[in-house]
Amino acid sequence: MQAKTVDNYIDAAPEWAAKKLIILRKLALKAGFEESIKWNAPSYAAKKNVLGLAAFKGWVSLWFHNGAFLVDHEKQFQPALETTKTMRQWRFLPEDEIDEALVLKYMLEAKAADLAKSTF
Repeated sequence: MQAKTVDNYIDAAPEWAAKKLIILRKLALKAGFEESIKWNAPSYAAKKNVLGLAAFKGWVSLWFHNGAFLVDHEKQFQPALETTKTMRQWRFLPEDEIDEALVLKYMLEAKAADLAKSTF
């Protein structure tokens, strides 16, 4: 199924994942990102794409498109894929609690970094 809206995407996710997606969506909107569907998943942009959300069988991912450039003091990130250079993901397992203040801090740092980039 192709999600046409973020609501469609969340509604199609398993209940445990939908709960996490709702929290992460709320935080992304609180951080002031523009929400859309790209690559059949929720995407959040400032000047460019900054964040993405995805529900998988065993976890929910918060993607940072340029996460390699963020300072990961809390050691939450892992490379998204072996082939990606800058994308990082933060995985939330079904039993994980989301530290909303920490996630929002990372989101705001990612947004600030995106907005600070020159526009050549």
